[in-house]
Amino acid sequence: MGWVFALLEGAELPLSQVSSYAPFATNIPPVQLAVMQEMLDTIPELRAEWEEHNIVVLGLTGTDSYDLYTKKPITSLADLNGMKISAPGVLGTWLSGTGADPVGGSLTSYYTDIQTGVSDGVLSLALGVFPAKIYEVAPYVTRVQMGRAFSGAITVNADVRAGLPDEVQAAMRAAGAHFTAAHGQDLLERPVAVMQKIVEAGATQNPPVTVTDMPQDQRTAWVNVLPDLAGTWAADMEARGLPGRAVLTAYMAGLKARGETPVRDWAAQ
Repeated sequence: MGWVFALLEGAELPLSQVSSYAPFATNIPPVQLAVMQEMLDTIPELRAEWEEHNIVVLGLTGTDSYDLYTKKPITSLADLNGMKISAPGVLGTWLSGTGADPVGGSLTSYYTDIQTGVSDGVLSLALGVFPAKIYEVAPYVTRVQMGRAFSGAITVNADVRAGLPDEVQAAMRAAGAHFTAAHGQDLLERPVAVMQKIVEAGATQNPPVTVTDMPQDQRTAWVNVLPDLAGTWAADMEARGLPGRAVLTAYMAGLKARGETPVRDWAAQ
């Protein structure tokens, strides 16, 4: 058994990247993971891109919420204009149209990049910011709630699984479903506790850590200035002979069927 970090495998698992191109769609991990599981069960091409690597998906993983950690306070979308914001990979496109310039990097480089002026802050996750102590150089936390991303899966080699007794295979499926549910709940609870740790750890620094929520009208303004990220992704998938539009439509429909109201309906573009 092993974990496949799908976010870093865009070339090998292209359809599995759908959530990364549809920001502001959901902030509820159990919902997102349930939708992704439903899609794996019902869309053969999505399932096939995993199976062609001779692996079977058992349980799914996701991320906590993407927010801003910056050197200066962010009170409106206009404050981002002219800023340099570190963002990993495709998530840099979530800054398109805001006037901010995305800067490549990773959790291992963000601290130094912000400290030395390479960037003015980072688009990242509480679960990554806390251990990397990025709050020390970017003490202004703006909870934008840009959404969660499907990050990967716990898998097993297909040949190994096929050689196991039926009851063991059934137990693995049940354990995988339990993992997905437990992981989704953990992603609801643990980031809240970690954010509190960030506040506590940064309380005595100068300036201290300050956490604010971006107003809803500014979140709406942000998502509306973005180009058609999901539509461009879907068209690229179609050009490669993959059902990008069907996957995008199923993703958005699955979220809405579970009570979510995406800030922008990417499938309606």
